[in-house]
Amino acid sequence: MRYPIIFLLIFGHYGFSQNNPELNSMASCLQSDIYLKTEIQEKSRRILFFKTHDKKIKTIDRIIDLDSNIILQRVTKSIESGDTWRFKIFNRLEIEGNEIVEYLITKNSDNGKVISYNKCGEKIREKNVKSNLILTKFMTN
Repeated sequence: MRYPIIFLLIFGHYGFSQNNPELNSMASCLQSDIYLKTEIQEKSRRILFFKTHDKKIKTIDRIIDLDSNIILQRVTKSIESGDTWRFKIFNRLEIEGNEIVEYLITKNSDNGKVISYNKCGEKIREKNVKSNLILTKFMTN
């Protein structure tokens, strides 16, 4: 009678103490290294068959882990004419410490959003800021 109880206590503990695969993937995700890949595509703007001096610029920011899996991807669309920029969509990503920070400005808005994510791509917090602060941060770099 004593041996089956001891047997169940010893080997039953191993069955219950195995780690949950979701917890393992979350822990490995938080410890893994990530990096930012930025791709810029330029096209000249056309009216009928003629090229204008304006350029359509599409900036794609991707946060990628070591296995080349895309965690987050955001696109910024703008039109450049000479020295001026007009943003259709302003949505940029940046890595700051252990967080991924997304800067978002909607069209013709005075306010923008700063959204923070962890390394797995899960939203942590959201903050409203003035759009001028966001634009000066990216235009001075």
